[in-house]
Amino acid sequence: MSYACRKLKSSERKELAKWLKLQNLKLDRRMRQDLTDVVPVARIFQRFHIKLVNMHFYTHRIGADMKLQNWMTFNQRVLIKLGLGHNRLGLDQLAKGQVGAIESLLYDLMSMGRSTPPNAKFFNQHSQKQKYAISTVRITKKHSLTHVPQLARIVLRSPSVLCADVKRFIRGRVINVPEKLVAYQDYLDALQELREKDACINSIRHKTQYLESLIKVKDERIDDLMKQLEQLLQQQQDQ
Repeated sequence: MSYACRKLKSSERKELAKWLKLQNLKLDRRMRQDLTDVVPVARIFQRFHIKLVNMHFYTHRIGADMKLQNWMTFNQRVLIKLGLGHNRLGLDQLAKGQVGAIESLLYDLMSMGRSTPPNAKFFNQHSQKQKYAISTVRITKKHSLTHVPQLARIVLRSPSVLCADVKRFIRGRVINVPEKLVAYQDYLDALQELREKDACINSIRHKTQYLESLIKVKDERIDDLMKQLEQLLQQQQDQ
């Protein structure tokens, strides 16, 4: 189940203001703009759900469309699992910084400390019914920018495969052809795993570009220092 952002009541806004003060967060104009990007929001969620939120999947984005992609990833990996899943409209409101959107999300996060959201109970029951699970283990002994995360795929149980006769139109006749089929839930799990790996690849690509730009700047600085050193040596020889 997913929903759009809602407008908080006056009493809820007061509760949220007190909670934000305890978290050393101030929702001023600049902070609201920063929170249109999912990265600082993910850091806030990580305070309360450190095992669930993996910052390697998110990079800073500029522009509503790019920010929306980040929010969609965060929604699949975190919000839905917490029972706070948003629909496309809600994610678009968060990415564009619509008035009241981030307050609605933070209020729901605050409320989780007092009660279990109804969607979270549904998610836990649904997870127990899955036929198999694929977990992605990330080895992160270092958290520096130069660290490249390593993915290890662990299959706890193989997906169920069903052999069935499927009708095919071949050479003007309809005949039964035996084909192997997998459960739709298995397909969704594999698709989600693929999306997570794509997000990891994009994160590594951005970090690589950043490191390349740093190397270029350092090379230019070294060239400048070498020129200055040559000038000093030349001046000493002239003297």
